Order: sequence, then C-alpha cells, then structure tokens
Amino acid sequence: MHFSTLAGVALAGSAASCAAFAPSARPGLRPSAARASTCAVSMISEGETFPTAAAASLGVKGKNAVVYCYSADGSPSCTKQAAAFDAANAEFKKLGFEVVGVRSEKQSKGEFAARYSQRFASDVDDKIRKELAIKPDLFGLLPGRETYVIDKAGKVQMVFNSQFKPEEHVEKALASATEVAKTKGGRQGSIFGNLKLPSFPGRG
Repeated sequence: MHFSTLAGVALAGSAASCAAFAPSARPGLRPSAARASTCAVSMISEGETFPTAAAASLGVKGKNAVVYCYSADGSPSCTKQAAAFDAANAEFKKLGFEVVGVRSEKQSKGEFAARYSQRFASDVDDKIRKELAIKPDLFGLLPGRETYVIDKAGKVQMVFNSQFKPEEHVEKALASATEVAKTKGGRQGSIFGNLKLPSFPGRG
C-alpha cells in the first residue's frame, strides 16, 4: 500500500473519530462546522499571553525568552536544532533573551544538554506541552516541534511550528528577538537601560 493511500486512510479515520463525538448539527449550523468546533485545539498564538504556570516552571516569567519544544535528545533533527540555537546563543544573549529547550522527561539525556550553551528543561508527563496545546505531527507519531518568542510582559511575539525545518526555528526566533529588542528596550536586567541624563543650557 502506497504512503498516499495510508495517509488517506489515517485522515479518514481521524475525521470519523471526530464525527463520532461531534454534537448533532443545530438548525442553521452545517455538520462540518459542528465537527470543526468540537475537534479544534486551542493553541497559543502570537499576541496572546504565554501561560503563567508554564513560564514560571521554565524560569522565564518576567524575562525575554525563546522557548523551543522538541521531541527527543539525540535524534537527527533535534540535534540540528540544538546545535543551531547553540551557535546563535551569544547573539540571543546580546539581545537580552534566554533560550530554553523543552524536551520530554522520558527522552532527556544529560550528556546531550551538556554539549550546548542554552538551558534545557525536562517536561514531566508532558505537562507544559499539554498546557501549550502543541499538536503532534505525522498522525500522532511525533511530538510537535514548536518555538515561541516571549517578551518580559509574557506576550508571545512569535510562534513557529515545523517538524522538518529545525534550523529555521532559530532564524525566525532571532529575527523576532531582534525586532523586540529594537521596539521594547532590548536587554533585560540593566537599571540604566531607559535612563536619560538631564540636558543643560549651552551644552550639546
């Protein structure tokens, strides 16, 4: 059986399972709309507030941060992504951003995290992933790969999801962090960041 046939069967099964649990269509509401409203997942979008509990558990509450969720330490794509964030970490720090990689506790390997300069957090029972409502990929076979850029106020400035473009997560996050630094004061932690010296008559 070809992959396209398998994909069609999987999608049909998914649609059927959704339909089974969908409420009966109300007058004026198409059946397809009823199914969509039931099966939709509430994901975090740009402009929304990053969940406070997740931010606190990751140690990024009140900070400019890049949070990227991936599946397993040591897998080829996850290794490429970690290496790319490591290579750009100095630039993120200059912009005032902390980078945190979030992996499943079951897929965590201490030696993997030790290779890179960014910080890593283990997601026990996928609690954070569930709170963020990250959808799985490949019909549920792979955990979703998603990256967030968050400002100090907890507002999500960028969301990027791509399973097969791990390095693009870094490119997009760096571009977003650069924009935040330009428009929102840049570096965190400096008491002199927004200090303006008084002007005196006769002085340039």
